[in-house]
Amino acid sequence: MQARLLRPDGLTYGANVGASVSRGAELSATWITPIKGLQLRINGTYDDAHTTQSVSTSGGVIPSGSQLASSPKWQFSEILSYAAVDLPHEPTLSIIHHYRGSAPGLLGNSMRIGNYNTVDFQLTGHFHVPKGQLDLSLYAKNVGNSHGLSMGYDNGSALVNQYYFIPPQSVGMTLNWHL
Repeated sequence: MQARLLRPDGLTYGANVGASVSRGAELSATWITPIKGLQLRINGTYDDAHTTQSVSTSGGVIPSGSQLASSPKWQFSEILSYAAVDLPHEPTLSIIHHYRGSAPGLLGNSMRIGNYNTVDFQLTGHFHVPKGQLDLSLYAKNVGNSHGLSMGYDNGSALVNQYYFIPPQSVGMTLNWHL
């Protein structure tokens, strides 16, 4: 297996790091409720991804059983949506929750990424036009203004540290056209 590793001077490099294993399960389900237009979709993932042997690197020893970078054990998402199909423009309201568990940013690095929840709201309407359809969506993302890192690592050197934050709370609109 190859991975990005951290040198003692704070720079990273790609290297062979021996063997690893990833075992897990994923469940996706949709529940169409007895209420017309209301549905719940869920997705959950468990992943046990780790090294199976110790590896010596320029930054030290990565022990067997170390969790692989960017591989959280748990991830979940749920979408509750209601489509008012009998109303003009078929408005659809969705509430979306995401959870991403914790994982190291780099193999053998103590900095953790993930371990955050976000909640989004979206209202979409469909407009039939002479050629195709327009979909207008209003959204509020990360309404709780959660903070977290989706990727990154701390090298111990401010010049080469890399942090990728999840987007902050935001509101906006999208307009899509299709045939």
